[in-house]
Amino acid sequence: MDIRWIEDFLSVASSRSFSRAAEERHISQPSLSRHIQALEHWVGVPLIERRGLPLTLTPEGVLFRDNAEHFLRRLLETRSMLRGEVNPDAHSLRVIAGHSLSVNFVPSWLQTVRQDYSDISVRAVTASINKAIKALSDGSADLLLCYHHTELPVLLDETRYAFLPLGDTVLLPVSAPGLDGRPRYALPGTRQVPVPLISFATGAYLRRAVQYLLDHAGQPYALLRRYESDMSDQAKELVLQGLGMAWLPEMVVSQELAEGRLVRAGGQRWQLPLGIRLYCDLNNRKPALVRLWQHLSGRDLPD
Repeated sequence: MDIRWIEDFLSVASSRSFSRAAEERHISQPSLSRHIQALEHWVGVPLIERRGLPLTLTPEGVLFRDNAEHFLRRLLETRSMLRGEVNPDAHSLRVIAGHSLSVNFVPSWLQTVRQDYSDISVRAVTASINKAIKALSDGSADLLLCYHHTELPVLLDETRYAFLPLGDTVLLPVSAPGLDGRPRYALPGTRQVPVPLISFATGAYLRRAVQYLLDHAGQPYALLRRYESDMSDQAKELVLQGLGMAWLPEMVVSQELAEGRLVRAGGQRWQLPLGIRLYCDLNNRKPALVRLWQHLSGRDLPD
């Protein structure tokens, strides 16, 4: 049995999709399917119910997932400790988040947390939403910080993962201003003159959010994707240079909007409110995590 088979299985269990899991694991879908079949042969029972979409786990698959995640978490923790990569101290927590939250939300949030828990050591890590979910599920991260929208939920099993709302922001269309102070590029654009778009990369949560907004704008639009970026700060810089417009969280561009270096490129219909959520795995009983969760929520971490 290859440990990678377990990692592949956990990725499928988290994403509920062979294609998304294959993309996340950077292997072909046929290779992923062979690994899952080999794991099922080794275990001796089917782990995934393949009829219907999204994929679901068999009862045996649910049991195997829960135990495999615990085993893999302990194995990775032990390996990291032996390599000297992590502090085994019970007061150490690892928070994983997307780039815009890591840069624009995590620092102030951690400062607030440390006012009450100065002895907690926190390491903030940046990752895509898919990699962040995997890190939370395999135990290489203790907390996941991410955006939330009712119609764009993060696919986490609510019986296994708890969440707390930490704040809100708004996804805004922004552009550099022209000489008259109006947006250089304004929505909705036309077929003759489409609006140049600086987009987030495929797989990014904010790209999904923008597409959802466009699908429900209730008005025709014309966009020309000019650049793609994995990072909100990079996208903002391209907008500041006048290379196109982009949808960015308000907290990312609030200073530039106040200074007039950026302006809104569209009205209310082109904006999308987003929540900010903090997730944890209920199977993770690290003392620092249990204590922090109790402080933030005002109640004990559920069993």
